[in-house]
Amino acid sequence: MKYREAPAAAAPHETPVTRFLDAHGVSYRRIQHTRPALTAQDVALQAGIHLAQVVKTMVLGAKDGAYVVALVPGDRRLDIPAVCRQTGLRLSLMRPQRILETTGYSVGAVAPFGLRTAPACLVADESLFAWDELNISSGHPLLSCQLASGALVPFVDGGIFSLVRPTP
Repeated sequence: MKYREAPAAAAPHETPVTRFLDAHGVSYRRIQHTRPALTAQDVALQAGIHLAQVVKTMVLGAKDGAYVVALVPGDRRLDIPAVCRQTGLRLSLMRPQRILETTGYSVGAVAPFGLRTAPACLVADESLFAWDELNISSGHPLLSCQLASGALVPFVDGGIFSLVRPTP
């Protein structure tokens, strides 16, 4: 008796992120992944792009419940003290369960848009904008969105600055 593999799950037609981009008139290309892309490396490999073009969406929380979304290149690490200096908030990385409760997204599929609750602000690392195109999560591990880097700028209300750790 032969067993057939179960068909691969399909990427959703739309997500909160694609609805947000559509509602704001942002042009983007849907990138469907053949298997769940839960790391920046997975996304870069499956999308055929440089790791630095993958936008990692990091969520930092304050004790009072406020939170900040930080966008960093997929090949770099977030400098939390830099974000704290820029925002004037005492922040730390949120735990996975709190990220899900606050944003509506699971770790590995966190997106900068379509969040369950509004962040205090969204900040981005300046090196992202050296690229013409960037790839953001759609909020679903089988779909990402490729868009012009400049399309992110109007939504970065907390500033664009160096917020990554120096490379060794």
